[in-house]
Amino acid sequence: MTKYVFDFLERGILGEWRPHPSCPGVQLAGVTHEADDTWRTVLVKVDPGKSLLPHAHEGETEFHLVVSGSAAARRGNERLLYGPGEMHKIKCRQEHEVTAGDEGVVMVALFLKE
Repeated sequence: MTKYVFDFLERGILGEWRPHPSCPGVQLAGVTHEADDTWRTVLVKVDPGKSLLPHAHEGETEFHLVVSGSAAARRGNERLLYGPGEMHKIKCRQEHEVTAGDEGVVMVALFLKE
């Protein structure tokens, strides 16, 4: 699965990686969305040991689909381990954070409007 994602990036289909505006060591690419804005996706790459800092989303439920690598995450008070092929749901307004493991982590974040 990872090979295809990076093939798309190399061919420019998903756009270029760009730095996350507030999380050093985190990059974003390939934003897609439904015309009526009911959903959107973002490809997220977190460098080894770097983090998506604690945050929550108003009006959206988020899903993380792990493409490659590993991470430790927190969803509310629950601790999670992320691995390839796993999907995790984050409810609307639920605080969460993700810290990449030794090899970093790449995941697809899917946001669904409430």
